[in-house]
Amino acid sequence: MIPLWGVNLTQNKKNEIANGRELIVATVAKKIDIQEVQDRAEDLEAKASLPLVWRIIQWVCGLAAVIVAIGFMRGAAKVGVEQAFENAPALIWIFAACLIVYIVLKIWGNRRNHAVMTSGEVQQFDADVQEVVGAAYEELGVPEDAVRLDAFVFRYKEKDGKISVRSMGFFDFINVEVRAYIKDGDLCFADTESVYALPMTSLKGIQTVKKTALFHGWNKELPPTDKSFKPYRVAVNQYESIYCKPYHILEAEIGGQTWGVYFPGYELPAYEALTGLQASEKGE
Repeated sequence: MIPLWGVNLTQNKKNEIANGRELIVATVAKKIDIQEVQDRAEDLEAKASLPLVWRIIQWVCGLAAVIVAIGFMRGAAKVGVEQAFENAPALIWIFAACLIVYIVLKIWGNRRNHAVMTSGEVQQFDADVQEVVGAAYEELGVPEDAVRLDAFVFRYKEKDGKISVRSMGFFDFINVEVRAYIKDGDLCFADTESVYALPMTSLKGIQTVKKTALFHGWNKELPPTDKSFKPYRVAVNQYESIYCKPYHILEAEIGGQTWGVYFPGYELPAYEALTGLQASEKGE
């Protein structure tokens, strides 16, 4: 199988070119400067967050307060609350000091975040991004009623015909949003640079992979913790990477080769509605 938007490291571990160039039917004349967008986003994120040293102090104080509180409660369970106060009065002061510092920094951080996120700078950034993205979709001929779908970009190696996803540190997949629509008998997927076309007659099925997908990036208006995503076992870990189980692969046979569009489980209803296919389980 050839994963669409997958990066094959089998022969070249430094490869950075994603699969799918053979399926491109339209490309914008001028690509979006992704690095510029990322730099502006990172600048805004830095303004919205506490300086690193204060974030570290906040984390240390919060952890210290929890440890002291647990130690005090264990002692109180053995000798009683009053005796515990008498035995370790210094711990109470340490707990109070750490808790106060943590709360003060938490409030400060929340206020910074609110001030930046409601500022005109953020609103202008959002407007600029939407304008550039809108212009790209217009040039590509993407219809306004195209469906917004998530899909996975990932690195992999292939052995004996099996795909082995390679970790990127805290996650395995990057979750990207594409616009999907049907045109002239093709299922089209558009990003801000190109349109990829899969003939509807080439679509063979949607396979369910009963494994956990650990991914980075969230494109929905509702947060991943919203109850609507609970049936798809979506969760967020301490590194802000997102889980879901299972995930799926839309398969197509083109020119004697099998192509696969990997996507998170919560998008299954949308993919099924768009393709008319029903998911089946994959034995891997």
